[in-house]
Amino acid sequence: MRFHVLDDAETVAVDGARVTSILRTLVDCAAMMPRRYAMAPIDSALRQGKTTVEQMLEYVDAIPMLRDRERIRAVLAQGDGRVENGGESECRAVLDELGFPVHRVQVEFPCLSHPGRVHRVDFLWERDDGTLIAGEFDGVQKYVDPLMTAGRTIRQVVDDERDRQQCLSRRGVDMVRMFYRDLDNAQVLAYRLEQARVPRR
Repeated sequence: MRFHVLDDAETVAVDGARVTSILRTLVDCAAMMPRRYAMAPIDSALRQGKTTVEQMLEYVDAIPMLRDRERIRAVLAQGDGRVENGGESECRAVLDELGFPVHRVQVEFPCLSHPGRVHRVDFLWERDDGTLIAGEFDGVQKYVDPLMTAGRTIRQVVDDERDRQQCLSRRGVDMVRMFYRDLDNAQVLAYRLEQARVPRR
């Protein structure tokens, strides 16, 4: 546990406990956590409609005597409610720190094999030559969690993933897959992204 004193803390009651407000909590996350970890609660709050980027920036500007205000503003401004889970939020922050900022998130492509079906990719980049490369942040959960498998076996999930990748390839969309462990090995991840010709800042 970490403790710190807030002279101007804005609090609310949740289940009888006094806690900092959502806006104050997000500012504290941006102020005290590495950006990789701060992005998950920020994106989550935006995804759930608890706040907006504009509200967060207005709030941080109104806090008196706040150290590193511009850095905190920069972290909050990168929030994106379209990001679907905390792992993707972390991945997006790490990619940006490595110099591979994501151009678009949660982009859908109509399936070429099944009319009405779409294939959604976590991240998408456009190279200078106009070609596209999708980034997929994968975890083992998608293969075993009943909420994510929709009753399919692991083999069926793997087969569907293969069909999806083949369909995207037919559309000219290249793919690079990333796993949570990759986020802790920045040098290797950066090398893989460069080899895949992901645009670098």
